Amino acid sequence: MAGITASRAIWAGVVVILTGIGLAFGADVYDATKAWLASPSFPPQSIISAILVLVGIAVVLYGVKALKDGHKGRVTVDHRFAHLTIHYSQRTDSPDTPNPARPRYVVNGKTKQAYWFSDLLEPYIKRRIFAWYSHDGEQALREYFTQNSINVHETDPLLIDDLGLIIDEFGGLYPADSPLMVELRGRKLDDFHIICLYPWYDFARHEGLPKNRLLIQHSTMQAFTPPPEDVNGLMAAKIMPRQSDTMRPWDSLKRWCERHHYTFCPDVSAESKLRAYAHANSRATVRIALRRELELELPLEKFLAQAREEIWFLGLSNEDVIGHYGGAIKRLLEEGICINFLLLNPESNLLKIKEMKAFVEGFIAPRASEAISAALGRLDEIKNGLTDIERNRLTIKTYDMLPVCSMICLDPRSENAVMQVDQHLYDTEPRSRPCVLITKKEKAELFERYWNHHNFILGRSKDFMPKEGL
Repeated sequence: MAGITASRAIWAGVVVILTGIGLAFGADVYDATKAWLASPSFPPQSIISAILVLVGIAVVLYGVKALKDGHKGRVTVDHRFAHLTIHYSQRTDSPDTPNPARPRYVVNGKTKQAYWFSDLLEPYIKRRIFAWYSHDGEQALREYFTQNSINVHETDPLLIDDLGLIIDEFGGLYPADSPLMVELRGRKLDDFHIICLYPWYDFARHEGLPKNRLLIQHSTMQAFTPPPEDVNGLMAAKIMPRQSDTMRPWDSLKRWCERHHYTFCPDVSAESKLRAYAHANSRATVRIALRRELELELPLEKFLAQAREEIWFLGLSNEDVIGHYGGAIKRLLEEGICINFLLLNPESNLLKIKEMKAFVEGFIAPRASEAISAALGRLDEIKNGLTDIERNRLTIKTYDMLPVCSMICLDPRSENAVMQVDQHLYDTEPRSRPCVLITKKEKAELFERYWNHHNFILGRSKDFMPKEGL
């Protein structure tokens, strides 16, 4: 019940009923009320009495029903914590009861485990964040646990491990098993930290909530806002460090970042940056499979999302990537990732050699030159749809050399670099090519051999200049 307990509702109903009965037999009270209101249309005494009695009966029945139904509290306000319920051993107890009888338990519905109620949860149960129930005594409560196969621990719970909760220093409550928390827990996020910005007059004490929060990436000197709610949980769980600073009265977030030499990126998802960093630190070392097999295990869009700074494509036309993942490429550019394409020149003299033409057309299309030109045109369309800053992040070059293999490389200059290399074989359609996944950290020499091959072609390539009308 909201606001009052069932027993109080019953007593209130009884008082209203007695008032109605007293009014029916107490003419003096009725006459005094009528004179005070001074209304000639004041309803007859019997009608007022009947209404009070009926209202009182309704309140009593409501209170009795609450007791009979188990005195269930309001449904959880926040669906993120629906797996937790609070159980009282006495029927008359509720979150509003000053000193409820013990024992009280908190039950994790996901794990089917019950623990003593933690005083740390008191403010949240009073705000009805968790659902709650009361029972007819301790014996009835234990029978409920037995019937529902709930294992009881006569001990205080661990918030994160037992209840899946994180409470930060400001009283914020966060799920410890949210997808982002689960994905990042146990991973190093040493390239990031949170800055809590306080008003200038509150810097010494830090009382209350920060005015703003910023997620800072050290390697890129970029600042992101607003961080997802889970970032606060990461900080509270000590997965991510925090710092504090002040905002001057005239500071905006952009001005604060400029003053501290950060690039403010208000439109970039902080969550995507954290996920990409986590993935970059957990890449496989070497994996060899057919292209179609690798895509089932690691879809290309998910692979590209691991990039922290840059992506390099080396291929014949990359028409599949450009055609099917144009939207993903655009999103990555908007998030600050630099993307470089190195494609075969559609007017290359190699395509005029009969054997080479047959070799290339076996990979991309019966009319290779037109297919490459179409892919370049699509890239140019993507580039024209970007802002000036985003446009500078997209580089398109063409080469005029023998295409030995295709390659996608993420962050080649970082220690967490990773690449996919497709080998070009005769009489083999693209999705059946052998594909090698290599990480720089574990296979540095093998990685270097392929990257040198890429740089050899890059050094002899030319910027793509779209023809008018292309």
